[in-house]
Amino acid sequence: MDIYKFIESKDIQEHCRKLGHQFNTVESAYLVWQSRFIPLTEKYVAWREIIDTMPDMQWNHKGKDWGSIHRCLERYIELEDRLVEDFYKTDEMYRFEEGWPSSTEKKFESMEQLIEARKSRIIKPDSIYTRMDKISQNINGSTFEICKRKRRSQGPNIAEARFNKDSFELLSVAGRYDALNEEEWQFAMIFKEMWVYVPTPFKPGDIVVSPDGPAVVHDWKLAPENREYIRQMEQEGAGRDMGISVLCMDRFGTNKFDYGVRCSQLFYPRLEYFRQELSPEHSFIKALSSYCAGELDLPKLLSAYYLYKEEMNLR
Repeated sequence: MDIYKFIESKDIQEHCRKLGHQFNTVESAYLVWQSRFIPLTEKYVAWREIIDTMPDMQWNHKGKDWGSIHRCLERYIELEDRLVEDFYKTDEMYRFEEGWPSSTEKKFESMEQLIEARKSRIIKPDSIYTRMDKISQNINGSTFEICKRKRRSQGPNIAEARFNKDSFELLSVAGRYDALNEEEWQFAMIFKEMWVYVPTPFKPGDIVVSPDGPAVVHDWKLAPENREYIRQMEQEGAGRDMGISVLCMDRFGTNKFDYGVRCSQLFYPRLEYFRQELSPEHSFIKALSSYCAGELDLPKLLSAYYLYKEEMNLR
């Protein structure tokens, strides 16, 4: 199996291939899970191939022994199937709509009605989960969300699923709280509690893609020589710890050129180099890049920012 294809970043894919980096069974299972654009049915095939072709091993994380990774994957697929079945199930208490957490779009009695409406453009094709797209770094807008909720309810009885906007293939599902019991939910969240090391080519000062445009890698602790930090995170870290610090330009005033610098966090296995030409409002990114790479001291950075502001004011 080509496990590298489950890494969304083409730059990281190429880097791992060049290194010939080998992911173990648990790491491979995680890479399949975290891929946002691979259909769920294809993930099932990949997990079953992992079970059939890769060695079994104990899944230990944060001091808890989850047992055989092969058996864990079999159970995880079973729980995902139950969540999918529950999502598609029609019930007079529930309605389907596009978007979350609130939507003005038309509500439908079944998933099939909503999908057909989207195909026939009864629903605007561009009404795709824009707020959460930005948060989840879905930059290319290739997916859309469908929410299943109780009538007149914004509470816990809400399920959501993500689909490819062209093929309408199911990519992921987040079920209702009462679709599983407490122990099953704890197990279903197991991948979210993982931290996995993925070799990357990036270093401080590199300009990468972010939902807000170009950003500069600022705090990079994942250099191969920083093995102690990596080992600690593998034992104690979680998915929320897989963010890295970047600096980006953020508009803060009423003038269209009122830009300042903001620190943000990006999920590092999805990082890609920014290869486009910088726009005028992002031109200060070059100075930030030099500063983070250690090629520019703070006084010179501040001088560069002053010149940048002067140029913006003249536009």
